Amino acid sequence: MSTDAIVLLKNDHKEVRQLFAAFEQAGDNARAKKGKLVDRIIELLTVHTYIENEVMYPRVREMLPDLEDDVLESYEEHHVADVLVAELASMKPTDERFTAKTTVLIENVRHHMKEECLKILLRGFVSHYLSLDFSGSSLNSDVLRT
Repeated sequence: MSTDAIVLLKNDHKEVRQLFAAFEQAGDNARAKKGKLVDRIIELLTVHTYIENEVMYPRVREMLPDLEDDVLESYEEHHVADVLVAELASMKPTDERFTAKTTVLIENVRHHMKEECLKILLRGFVSHYLSLDFSGSSLNSDVLRT
């Protein structure tokens, strides 16, 4: 398993997209399945946003100051996702607004991933340039991939 930050984050994006698609295809009465999918989405997004907020974005701000506005926007998009995640964590799949709230989370996160890829990752942010490798940090990849 790679400890390269970009590889880990891109793999997370792929897994999140798959979970989103599974949720959307689950059907209106698949409440138990949707609940399990949302639990996994919450787990993955919580770890993912922590890595980005605490490791990636500070390094991007340091190395690529021209992306400051994009990083600040990303922090705010994470905040919105965090609020939705916290609300979903306290809900049951049978709650009236569970599916609607999850749909809003999915839409927001998809938008964020698209912008992050276009504005940050594709604008010169590559792992060897920033030297982000979790193997030597306090965020060990084994902890991140539980």
